[in-house]
Amino acid sequence: TLFRSAYCWLFCDDDRLEPGAVGRVLREIEAGYSLVIVNARVMDRELAETLSEDLLGGARDQVIHGDQLDILFSRIVPYVSFIGSVVIRRDLWRQREKEAYFGTEFVHVGVIFQEMIPGDVKIVSERLVTIRYGNAQWAPRASEIWLLKWPRLIWSFSNVSERAKRAKDNPGSWKCLQSLVLYRALGSYGLPTYRKLMSWRRVSPWWRSCALLIAVLPQALMRALCLAYFRVLGRGSPLDIYDLAGPPALREPMPRGSCRTEEE
Repeated sequence: TLFRSAYCWLFCDDDRLEPGAVGRVLREIEAGYSLVIVNARVMDRELAETLSEDLLGGARDQVIHGDQLDILFSRIVPYVSFIGSVVIRRDLWRQREKEAYFGTEFVHVGVIFQEMIPGDVKIVSERLVTIRYGNAQWAPRASEIWLLKWPRLIWSFSNVSERAKRAKDNPGSWKCLQSLVLYRALGSYGLPTYRKLMSWRRVSPWWRSCALLIAVLPQALMRALCLAYFRVLGRGSPLDIYDLAGPPALREPMPRGSCRTEEE
């Protein structure tokens, strides 16, 4: 059946399909879309508590022409880093370059944005997938993935404008320093990642100094301060608090911690 199929739904083995999800996707691909992006929610490891009800953050379905990569990029990045959101034509997947993106952790994102997409893209706002959070093996490498590998990947797309990419990744922004604080509190940012980050990022001296200070501050102190800040002032999302309050094996910060300049 796999080799006769016209579409592939890339899926993680520890996530869950919502009732009716397959039927909804089947109805969408009947329209011949080249790519379908489906929405998801996030629940805790035991699937008992909802941490984020709407990851895609969209109130309506949307069709985007495949040559409008800037619009598509702005709409689905960084959410599309979640591989279970992607339903793609099998022939398109096979035709695209994949080897160049081995090691990036996000081959599917490279497949989508390396060239214009033939045909239309459908974005489905209905939540068809539940992400079982706190089950990733790469949690200790989270800062390297989101602060190094992810920006390198999105800046490699020549068909996406610099303006669109900078809206999602501004290395010298205050929001990026906030991300460093969170990753330090989670134990995935320190001097090794700082040195890698500074080896290819062009940032101001004050930003570099702040990043260094964050890298050397005690992780336990940063964790306690972040938890107090989030709980007392109510500033943190349920995902932030879940990451910080859980044992180390469960922490796997989502791409909300990347260096953005706008709220997702």
